[in-house]
Amino acid sequence: MIQVWGWNAFQEVISKMFGSLCLADMRIGMRVGAAALLVAFAIPGASLAAQSVGVTQRVQNSVTGSSGNRQLARQDPVYRSESISAGANSYGEIELSDGAKVLVGENSQVSLDDFVVSGNSFSRAGIKVTKGAFRFISGNSRKGAFNMRTPLSTIGVRGTIFDVYVREGGVTDVVLLRGRVDVCGRSGRCAVVNQPCDIVRVGTNGGVSREPFLRSPERSRLAEVRDFPLFNVQWRFSQGYRTPVRVCNERALRLRAAPPQRSEGQVKEPVDY
Repeated sequence: MIQVWGWNAFQEVISKMFGSLCLADMRIGMRVGAAALLVAFAIPGASLAAQSVGVTQRVQNSVTGSSGNRQLARQDPVYRSESISAGANSYGEIELSDGAKVLVGENSQVSLDDFVVSGNSFSRAGIKVTKGAFRFISGNSRKGAFNMRTPLSTIGVRGTIFDVYVREGGVTDVVLLRGRVDVCGRSGRCAVVNQPCDIVRVGTNGGVSREPFLRSPERSRLAEVRDFPLFNVQWRFSQGYRTPVRVCNERALRLRAAPPQRSEGQVKEPVDY
């Protein structure tokens, strides 16, 4: 026959067997254990469910993480499914576990979604850019492992450096700086972008179009600084988070030096859909 004791009866037996001191120690131990459990559930990363996917390398002014609603500082971990936000005059430099680099520009928000770790790389990883400016520099993960999303587009990464700008209404500009990206709008139309400095825009109707390339004479210098700040204020960022500008300058010089073509013989830049 199994006898079930209540807490009061249990305390009485323990007190008779070992004395009141042991009972007091037991009570303290139980309180400490309960407190430890509360801490484990309250602190981001203490729970087994919180999986670190990278660390911050530099934080300028106000950059926050959604796990615990915390203000990020240098060498803080960032977690799977966490949203990272940068305020006005702020930015954050993050190195992911596979060596990829992420730059979150001012007044921006990105989410680190759907990361599946495989050794020192990711077999699958997704990043959603909700608003603002974002830069991505590939790491050790295989080509195609990363997929980016904005409110109006998806971006397939093929080993590359590129910037993303999510503007009012979700209009998205993707700026390729090295490698290749595949950009698709909600209409189902896609563009293969593989020439450095090219810019592809996804509009509110889901259409995909090419814009004048970075440093193009078709865009004023003032407009370029305003619309593409990550490229034009790179002196603010750490060396590993900067991108080459020489290739864009040289492309602009070649265009200026080229003799004007007659309209009937002019060939537009190809767009691969």
